[in-house]
This record gives sequence, C-alpha cells and structure tokens, in this order.
Amino acid sequence: MRSRSARPSFRRSTTLVDDCRRHVDIPADTPVFISYSPYMNAFAMGLGRPYAIVLFSALVDHLDEAELKYVIRHEMGHIKEREFINFHI
Repeated sequence: MRSRSARPSFRRSTTLVDDCRRHVDIPADTPVFISYSPYMNAFAMGLGRPYAIVLFSALVDHLDEAELKYVIRHEMGHIKEREFINFHI
C-alpha cells in the first residue's frame, strides 16, 4: 500500500499493511484503501483477483497499532479463506 497522505496515522498504516501481508500470506498486489468516514469499519471485497480491503479513516485514526493490525489481519483472513465470496452470490 502506498500512502500519499500527510496524516501520520495513514503513513503508519502503510508499514502495518506490509507486515500483515507477510504474516497472513496473501497476494502482495492486494490493495488496501482508506475511505474517509467518521464510522469505524473495515471490509474485504472482490469475487476474484484483485481482491481489496477498505479501512475507514476513523478506524485508522482511533485504533492503536496492535488493534489496527488485528483488524487488517482479520480482513486479510477473509481474503485468504475466500469467506466473503458467499456473501456476494
């Protein structure tokens, strides 16, 4: 994930996402987007590659590093196990 934002919380998420990708072992080209929103939410999506993960900005701003890693790994787990495909069909 490449972050062009000047916000420190978004810059730190770049490193977290790379660490989580290696831990969960999902494709390196899986994009992670940050959507500006006052709500704390995250989700994985896609019917096939490329899959994607969306983090809401409130989540990135308010969670500490360990909590954010947990959320990112959780969403990556959905991709790795292809769990979300059942919700689209």
